[in-house]
Amino acid sequence: MCHYGVETGARAIVPPTKVCMTCHSQLWTNAPMLGPVRESFATGRPLTWSRVNRLPDYAYFDHHVHVRGGVPCAACHGAMDDMALTRQAVPMTMQWCLSCHREPGRRIVPAAREYAPRPYDAPLTPAEARAIHARVAGLDTAKLTDCSTCHR
Repeated sequence: MCHYGVETGARAIVPPTKVCMTCHSQLWTNAPMLGPVRESFATGRPLTWSRVNRLPDYAYFDHHVHVRGGVPCAACHGAMDDMALTRQAVPMTMQWCLSCHREPGRRIVPAAREYAPRPYDAPLTPAEARAIHARVAGLDTAKLTDCSTCHR
């Protein structure tokens, strides 16, 4: 929920401080770690972010294709609500990505779980399982693993 644009574009937009304060005006309000966020909000000066996840320039990743395809944020970013400080949750190597592209059904979840911190914890209902199966059946894993899918 922190990064808007993931449903409509390739990139996740770094939010302005007022977006952070939507939650952090109520959660961890006195946490020393959030001092810079509170100061930014009070002064209007933007935060300087430290990038956590970075792919090489030669690798193309499109957030909205994955989100609209049923891959939840937590598949790549982990359970954010468990992280006091955001960290890279998975290796994001070519082999790691290919393992998902070869068997996408292992990561796809129902639409209602795409933004959940732990989308894989609850068992699927029969209707959810059918919906995921139908979605996966329409994927061409040969195309998903073609070099030009990610290297453009």
